[in-house]
Amino acid sequence: MSSPAWRPLENLEIHLVGPVNSPGVTPVDRKVPKFSTTGLSLYEFPTDPSGNLTAEFVIPFDDGINGIGGNLANIPRPGIYKIYAIRPSATTVLDRADSTSFVLCPDTIFC
Repeated sequence: MSSPAWRPLENLEIHLVGPVNSPGVTPVDRKVPKFSTTGLSLYEFPTDPSGNLTAEFVIPFDDGINGIGGNLANIPRPGIYKIYAIRPSATTVLDRADSTSFVLCPDTIFC
C-alpha cells in the first residue's frame, strides 16, 4: 500500500473493516496489531525508505475476551472485508490508502 503523502519510515495504523456484505450486520472497524513473536500487541507499522507500506499483521480474533458474562468477544464474522492504512493524525484523504476487497473465512467452513 502507498500514498503520496506518506513519508519514509513514518508510523502508520492498519485497520480491518467488515464484513461489508452481510445484511443486518454493521461493519466493524478494527485496528490490527503487528505479527509479533513476543506476544506484545504493537500497532505501529513503519513505511519503508520509499514511503511504501509492506507489513505482516494479525487479524484480531477475540481481543483476549473469553465471552463469559456481559464481556463478549468481538470475533470477525466470515465475509468480505477491506483493509486500510492511515496516519494516526490524518488530516487529508491522502493520509489513507485502501486495499481491494477480500474474503475472510475460517478453514472450517466453505465460503
